[in-house]
Amino acid sequence: MTDEPMNEDQIWETSRVFHERMAAEIPNPGDMLGVTAVILTNMLVAGVIAGLNPAIVNSMLQSIQQDVDNAIKTIGVADAVNTLIQ
Repeated sequence: MTDEPMNEDQIWETSRVFHERMAAEIPNPGDMLGVTAVILTNMLVAGVIAGLNPAIVNSMLQSIQQDVDNAIKTIGVADAVNTLIQ
């Protein structure tokens, strides 16, 4: 293990592996979402306690909200295109 921060590719790969492990352990999507929310909350709180600027937490949460909104819009567009093709 190293103290060096992960690069973007490493973060995506680690996230993929972690997601696959969670899906194998927690088959119910709602339960997996709940577990993920608790983990994220605990990590953000621990970060602030360790000295992370709360403004960074706010920025992260806003970024997550934007990513969710964009993904939903993208999926909606993909669903509409698929409907038209059928």
